[in-house]
Amino acid sequence: MEQGTLKEKAYTTIKKKIIECEYLPGAVLSENELMKEIGSSRTPIREALNRLEQEDLVKIVPKRGIWVSELTTGMIYNIYEVRILLEPYVIREYGSEMAAETLEEIKKLCEELVNNKQENVLQYDMDTSERLHVYLLGVCKNAFITNLVKNVYDQNYRMGTLVAGNREERFFESQKEHINIINCILKKEYEKAADMLAKHLVKSRNEGIELMMKNLQWK
Repeated sequence: MEQGTLKEKAYTTIKKKIIECEYLPGAVLSENELMKEIGSSRTPIREALNRLEQEDLVKIVPKRGIWVSELTTGMIYNIYEVRILLEPYVIREYGSEMAAETLEEIKKLCEELVNNKQENVLQYDMDTSERLHVYLLGVCKNAFITNLVKNVYDQNYRMGTLVAGNREERFFESQKEHINIINCILKKEYEKAADMLAKHLVKSRNEGIELMMKNLQWK
């Protein structure tokens, strides 16, 4: 395999395991173990880790070690602060460019969750929520916004994975909020949809922080 391909394989493999919490926050990473796991020499692994450090997914301390970055309540608050500022703006500015067909597809997935038709509803909820929010941002033509939020979504997905088994109380409420937001966009009520999305994100932020403090004993 070519060096460039190995670099990308190392990067995508390690990143996936971090954001899906196979490598938990605070876990120690070993270059030697990663080399065996990925089937790579040391250079692609190091370059992948350096890239992930720039994305705040790992922390590298020379002569001490490499850790998966911690998730704290302060970090989650900051993540949602960015989302609350940017995502409603995208609806206001680009709502008219969102494809009705795609929105209907996402709405159908949300409705299936409300009706509890999926076996692993909590995992499916995360994937569906990710699809909705990523699509909303995908219509944005400002590359600075989209690049910023890509990293935010990675961190947000980590939090979602960790608290997924503890969020049953908000589960159906969240899906109904998604449906209502989509309905407003389909009716071209962009300002109303943006306001609803901001409130939805505030609820999700508060719930995530509460779960971390009560159940996971995070800082």
